[in-house]
Amino acid sequence: MTWIPPFDRLAPMRKVYLGAAAAAILLTMATWRAAHMPYFSPGAHTILRQDSNAGALIGFFAVVAVALVCLTALASGEARLAWRISLGGFAAYTAAVIAVSLVTPQTIVTPGDSYCYDLWCIGVQQVTATPAGASTLYTVQVRLASDANRVKTSAGADLPYLVDEKGRRFRLMQDPSAAPLDTALKPGESVTTSATFEAPNAHRLYLTRDYPVMPWVHLYLGSDISLFHRRTLLRIL
Repeated sequence: MTWIPPFDRLAPMRKVYLGAAAAAILLTMATWRAAHMPYFSPGAHTILRQDSNAGALIGFFAVVAVALVCLTALASGEARLAWRISLGGFAAYTAAVIAVSLVTPQTIVTPGDSYCYDLWCIGVQQVTATPAGASTLYTVQVRLASDANRVKTSAGADLPYLVDEKGRRFRLMQDPSAAPLDTALKPGESVTTSATFEAPNAHRLYLTRDYPVMPWVHLYLGSDISLFHRRTLLRIL
């Protein structure tokens, strides 16, 4: 048996390693660029949505394709091959989801536009700032809308809050004279209301909301809640 030096054994895989390294470098550069160049919506009554229909379709067809190949392998008695295809397909799809998230710029929703968390939409219309000692009271007029076709929808217990450029959170103070932010809306219905937030003086303030979902939703391709996707924010200041 002929002895082959370790480096020579790796020679056939050299192109694969070089390609992987080049892809990693390009992904890092694209991620850095995306992180420093957020996308600002036009502020012309545009409606932005959390999920991408195109991404959902691509994900669906990818799962169907892997399932068909696995079934074919099983029908041929290749159970081990089917497992390898399943694991490899899942790993490749997850890597694609993460790569798309990393190279997608963060979306900043400009006042005048709306953003839909699934079926519940919110848009900043107007902001009034009132000095209050070391802090500022921000009265934010928002428009709530339903993007549903059949069911009622609302924010429920997951109400919006303010976050500044340092990541500090500030909870809302509900205005008793205005419609609550958790108002249940019928399909296609909308309502304009307001809420007040108290926050220290800041250069940047954004409205956002935590939106819990089932674990597999984070594997949707091109969704704002995909793995490693940057959070979408509604600009206040």
